[in-house]
Amino acid sequence: MNNNATRHLSQAATFVAKGDQFYRKAAEQIIAAQKADPMLSNRQIGKYIGEVVRGKAYDPSWVGKIVAWRTTDAAQPFGEEARPGMRDGVDRAATKRILREAPLEQIEQIIDELPPSRRQAVAAAVGHGYAKARQEYDEEEARKTPAQRDEEQRAALALTQPIRKAMGGFAALGIIGHLEQATEEIRELNADASMTPELAKGIDRVLAALTRELKFSFQLLGIEEEWSHD
Repeated sequence: MNNNATRHLSQAATFVAKGDQFYRKAAEQIIAAQKADPMLSNRQIGKYIGEVVRGKAYDPSWVGKIVAWRTTDAAQPFGEEARPGMRDGVDRAATKRILREAPLEQIEQIIDELPPSRRQAVAAAVGHGYAKARQEYDEEEARKTPAQRDEEQRAALALTQPIRKAMGGFAALGIIGHLEQATEEIRELNADASMTPELAKGIDRVLAALTRELKFSFQLLGIEEEWSHD
């Protein structure tokens, strides 16, 4: 078996170990290995993949089934007949063997290819503090009803409203200060004849946008009748 064939079979074993949903990718790697080494037999393939995944060789017919499934309309080779020793898609011995003996890069690749939620659950299971806390939080959030979430949002708004109002007051004072300063600077420009048509038009454009936003504020506050700048 040449190096290219071995590399493809190693990838095939990785996909087989990850479960039935990865059988298609495993079959593609087996086919690639056969192309890389035309002398490679189903028995050799079954032995290599089987020993990596479950500690003993797969039957040559298993290899034929998975390749036929990928290249023809044959039935999917799932289940006990196709994966000897498997129960409910989980082979504890194979999983332990991979975690114990496989190169760390291969294990990292398997984990990286998992869905994000599954990666987080795996990290939590092995004791990563943040991942575990995050996993518990996400699970608790998933169990909440829409009514519970709405109640939490209302409570959060009630708690933060005084702070937001206070911050809004500071922001308003800053705006007023800037406008007063701008007004004074316009007076100075007019006083020494430094104002130009370009400057005046630029100031007017910004002032128009400010006026629109301020008028909208009056509408939100229900004091439209006090608006005096139309």
